[in-house]
Amino acid sequence: MKFRVHGANPKTGDEFDFDVDADTIQEAEEKAQKAGMLVSRVVPLVEVSKSPPLAAPPSRQPAEQDTAEKVLFTAHPVMFRGSPIQFVLAVGLCLVGIGFLVLLVWWLQCLGTKLTITNERSTLRKGILSKATTEVWHRDIRNVQLKQGPLQRLFDVGSIGISSAGQSGVEIVASGIPKPNKAKDILDHYKRESLAH
Repeated sequence: MKFRVHGANPKTGDEFDFDVDADTIQEAEEKAQKAGMLVSRVVPLVEVSKSPPLAAPPSRQPAEQDTAEKVLFTAHPVMFRGSPIQFVLAVGLCLVGIGFLVLLVWWLQCLGTKLTITNERSTLRKGILSKATTEVWHRDIRNVQLKQGPLQRLFDVGSIGISSAGQSGVEIVASGIPKPNKAKDILDHYKRESLAH
C-alpha cells in the first residue's frame, strides 16, 4: 500500500508532497526532518484521490491555525529614556544649532530600528532607505543577554542581545528597548519550550 507524505519547509513556507511505500514511511520522515522539512501528515494514497487536486492550496484546519506565527513583542529604541544624559546634551547643543541635526539623525536611527519577537523567531530590522535584517529562530537560541544601567532600570529600558547555537557571537543586539524584561521573559519561555520538544 502506498502513502502520501505532506509537509512544508518552515523557513520558506514551501510545501511538498511525495509518495512512499508502507515500509519506507519512517525513513522518508527522517530524511525530511534532516533536510529541515516538517512533515504535517501521512495519508493512504486511496484517501488522496478523494481529496481536492494537489494544485489547489490546502484548506487550513483549526489545528494549523493555532500554529500560525503571532507577534508577541515589538519595540523601537527610545531616545530620552534610553540615553537621558546624551539626550539632555543634544538638547543643549540646540542652542548652538548643531543639536537639531544630532536629534534628527538619532530620531531617524530609532525610527529605522525595530525589534520584533514572535512565537517562532526574533527579528531585528535596521535602516530606513536601505534595510538590514537579522533573524534568530527560537529553537536555535543559545543565550539571551539583558543589560541595564541604573538610569535605564529607572526608566525600564535596556539592551537585549540574542545569540544562536550556529554563531560564536551575539547576532541580535538592540539597545534602548523599552520593557526589556518582558522581551527576555518571552525569549526564555520559547527557548525552554523548544528545548522540551
